[in-house]
Amino acid sequence: MPVVYGGVHLTALHFDFPSLVEAKLWLASSIYTMASLPVWIMVGTVYNVLCRERRKRHYCAEFILDVAKALLFAAALLGYVLARMYLVVESFISLRAQPIACIGRRRGCR
Repeated sequence: MPVVYGGVHLTALHFDFPSLVEAKLWLASSIYTMASLPVWIMVGTVYNVLCRERRKRHYCAEFILDVAKALLFAAALLGYVLARMYLVVESFISLRAQPIACIGRRRGCR
């Protein structure tokens, strides 16, 4: 699902952005959102392979692997949340650059 969500937002790069910085951040957030799930699966697989070898290691090495996994997961999760938040917030913030003709009058408004 994150791959589809990021891919849909990646197609929006063909639209106009208020600034070049916003376009670059949109690109980075879309790509990170798309790549996060495959990267998490890969990291989990590598960690599981390392865990098979864990029985041969000292307890201290086990603890270091567990802490490294937790820190890596926390950093990846934080990046994912920030990327998704940017995509949602920028979707609404970019409305400020719309032409005035896009804002129509409602019936009954004077």
